[in-house]
Amino acid sequence: MLPVLMDLNAEYRGRALIKYVDLAEYPDAAEDFPVPVVPALFFFDKDGGPFVPGDPQAMGMTMHSDGGDHVLTVHLGGMTARQIRAVLAEMGVQ
Repeated sequence: MLPVLMDLNAEYRGRALIKYVDLAEYPDAAEDFPVPVVPALFFFDKDGGPFVPGDPQAMGMTMHSDGGDHVLTVHLGGMTARQIRAVLAEMGVQ
């Protein structure tokens, strides 16, 4: 995933924030997130809230709630650059 994320970070610079965290090097970084498998990709909107996809199941997204409030949207497992671009397009990133 790292090469894909690095390429997308360069492509979307200034329009989307794409970050990679190596959990082998920084295991505490996943402490507050549900990461049962690696990679796990989390998507947040421009205001820092969880992305709400139109069809989470079709996108392979899992929605996490806390007390009824939607708090996280995650895709478990790898994604292709094309899949990530589709998510960014649905989020309104041009």
